[in-house]
Amino acid sequence: MHRVVVDEPYRFVPPYRPRWFSKLFRLWLKPFLRRRYGLVDYTFTGLENLRNSIAAQDGIILCPNHCRDADPMLIGMLCKATPCHVYSMASWHIFNQSALEAVVVRMLGGFSVFREGIDREALDTAVRVVSTAERPLVVFPEGVISRSNDRLLPLMDGVSFIARMAAKKRAELAPNSRVVVIPVGIRYELLGDPETSANPALTRIERQTFWNTHEDQPLLDRIRRLATALLAAREVEILGDARSGPVRPRIRSLIDHVLQPNERRWLGKPRSGDVIIRVKDLRTAILPELLRGNLTPQETRERWKVL
Repeated sequence: MHRVVVDEPYRFVPPYRPRWFSKLFRLWLKPFLRRRYGLVDYTFTGLENLRNSIAAQDGIILCPNHCRDADPMLIGMLCKATPCHVYSMASWHIFNQSALEAVVVRMLGGFSVFREGIDREALDTAVRVVSTAERPLVVFPEGVISRSNDRLLPLMDGVSFIARMAAKKRAELAPNSRVVVIPVGIRYELLGDPETSANPALTRIERQTFWNTHEDQPLLDRIRRLATALLAAREVEILGDARSGPVRPRIRSLIDHVLQPNERRWLGKPRSGDVIIRVKDLRTAILPELLRGNLTPQETRERWKVL
């Protein structure tokens, strides 16, 4: 699991511009995706939109949905099919997992962006890439792995800012070209039997949650039972007792119970609405104090617990 919050001073990581590494990497990409993620085949539709924009020398922003860890690597297969090379914006924490991962991401055209603040260097780099039409720029615009297969959720504000700024500069450099934002829908399909594929994971979670497993029950019934049990356990942990009623309102209530006290403390008032944005705003408010390093050990532990 990735360490999402990094308590180190931010340093911008620029992209690696030569293309030799990404060319070599593509030779290894398909067997890697098969071995690591079980991806055995690929179909691309609508590639003519990207190809036409490249031929017209448009500035291009590719905006894929982000539903699995394999998505960034899968975009490499799209680039191979087009063909083209890309730059991509990657969260700062990606460059702080391991030295090898940081080197590979950068050599494939990735550059860092600090999500918990205003990153001028990242924005300037993104605008320059798009306005000069050097390569398409890949931005996962939802801001988080959404788990929404084949569905692109609302885009974060940064994409429209980059597109507007780049369009102004592109108009000066090449009046007959433009800046385009191309949505990309990633959809995974399971080729095997869902019950056979899901049974080992469900059985393992049932053993951790219940006394007995329930292989004799229908798949959806097992999932509902587990969801209800795990939600009730969280309610007991956080609220003191399990609640009743439909699952979705209970989840919303649990989220508000976790976030709103911290929003009162760090943001001045409780909020509602999109959970991703609310969590991002809390991180943005809490992280600067950790980075300054002038907190007591107790205060540091307290803030890490909140994060």
